Amino acid sequence: MKDPFGDYVPDDLNHDIRAELALFIAEHSSQFCEVLTSENRNPCPFLKRAFINYWISKTRTPGTDRERHLYKRVQDLLRDSNKFHTVAKKGKSTAFSMVGDSREISQLSSEGLSDIGFPIEKLDYDSVNKKEVLLHLAEHLWKEVSDIWEKIPVWVDIRDLIAWIGLHVFMKGPLVEKEDSEGASLIDGVPDLAHNPDVLYYDRDLVRIWGEKFSNRLTAKERAVFGLRYGTDLKLKDIARELGYKGSSGPKYVIECIEGKLRFFLADLPWLSPDDFRRDAFRLFMDTIFSVLNNAAKKP
Repeated sequence: MKDPFGDYVPDDLNHDIRAELALFIAEHSSQFCEVLTSENRNPCPFLKRAFINYWISKTRTPGTDRERHLYKRVQDLLRDSNKFHTVAKKGKSTAFSMVGDSREISQLSSEGLSDIGFPIEKLDYDSVNKKEVLLHLAEHLWKEVSDIWEKIPVWVDIRDLIAWIGLHVFMKGPLVEKEDSEGASLIDGVPDLAHNPDVLYYDRDLVRIWGEKFSNRLTAKERAVFGLRYGTDLKLKDIARELGYKGSSGPKYVIECIEGKLRFFLADLPWLSPDDFRRDAFRLFMDTIFSVLNNAAKKP
């Protein structure tokens, strides 16, 4: 934010931010009403998070983020389809199924998604971004995942559907606003920040970059302890024995150093900081670190 506003007078900038916040609250009052009138006497953290997320969404509009746009597009199509059921529990993203009574499952791994075949020839983004194609892909993925679960109906995370499509369709580059065959605008509107926390689809590439950067900040000793502690979930005494420490205090001190670095590194990052935490983004962040550490260990 520093570069675009480098020449902005601080008082003027504060005034404009306050004005935007007042307008933001007024325009979304119906969404915030339940929170602001509840017994919660301090709604400020919620408003802060919602306002920041709103501006994140403004800087990552579908015009520059195809993946996020496709997520919202698919979410709307599945909700409106008579063929699918959708569910969005508090704190979790939206999932879909072709059977109302389905089993909850965890998000699929990248390896699991890559093992599922794509039912159509590779298409460009505009060709895939059509109602009939997206619903066909959703149905195919759901059936494949249910088959993996011994033909038990399951709830499939929409993020898995988008990630799977992304393995076969180029997602980068600008998106030009236009209308589909039904006349509906392909540029989605303001997200329902109060009730749909999954609308803002996080930037996977950026999270991976942060994971790689944090990995480079770890010393050789910290890398060894990190892998055993968070990768294999070993106890302190087992880590000490594995790495040749005299007692548990050795790896405990290293872990404290790692966690201190981690708190400082994540303090103000979107999707990873305490004020804007996304469990799925954090999991990808950690998986990236493990991947970097494993690759480094394999090198001669």
